[in-house]
Amino acid sequence: MLKTKALWYAKDLQRLGLSYQARHLHRRDKREFLVRVKDVGNIALRPRSADPAVVSQVFSWLQYDTSQFPQHARLLQAYRDILGRGHRPLILDLGANNGASARWFAREYPEASIVAVEPDADNARMCRLNTEGYAVEVITGAIGGAPGHVCLDTADMASVSYTATRSVDGGVPVVTVAEILERRGPDHELLIVKIDIEGFEEDLFASGTEWVEKAYAIMIEPHDWKYPDRHTSRHLQETMGRLAFQMMLSGENLIYVRHE
Repeated sequence: MLKTKALWYAKDLQRLGLSYQARHLHRRDKREFLVRVKDVGNIALRPRSADPAVVSQVFSWLQYDTSQFPQHARLLQAYRDILGRGHRPLILDLGANNGASARWFAREYPEASIVAVEPDADNARMCRLNTEGYAVEVITGAIGGAPGHVCLDTADMASVSYTATRSVDGGVPVVTVAEILERRGPDHELLIVKIDIEGFEEDLFASGTEWVEKAYAIMIEPHDWKYPDRHTSRHLQETMGRLAFQMMLSGENLIYVRHE
């Protein structure tokens, strides 16, 4: 365990920079504070939260970096082709948390529009703070296969993730990918859909999945390991299994890239 922690620290130091390690000096702070991340810029973190773990996953462990795969060239070409048609590449960050992943995509695809969907209000606030000045729209809501409402289980307020449950009187609205695409209009083409929604992918892929065939890449963390009795990836597997996507594994994520 100590060896693993030392490895994590060494990788964070190398990829995030010495300035980022100064976050430990802010443990007693009562409000968010800024730290500088190497090759990224300032990121706001909350004290005694999972924010540092999220930043490490994105920028140190490179969860959404496709450059290690040969399919990366295909994705970059799709990005250029969309721009060449005079359209705007669209990236959906579903389960955006504190905005670190949206910042990743903004850096890697600077001419893309990004829509970040996050159900927890304070996470959404941090996402807006961390993406200010970038082409990122933040929606406070849950993403699902059909409109409605959900309740969030926020018992662990320091958690990196909250689970959503459908409820007619839930306080968090559910938006759909179709609604986002309709609002963005035909001049936006769906490039990447990143999904980390703590088991609610069961709902997202249960209906209204026409958008999947429009995406060039889908990056998703499945949660069967967390909810072994719910079969949360069943609809995901059924949907992706019948389409022409190639699948890769990056950290905790499955990465699907369209093969044409």
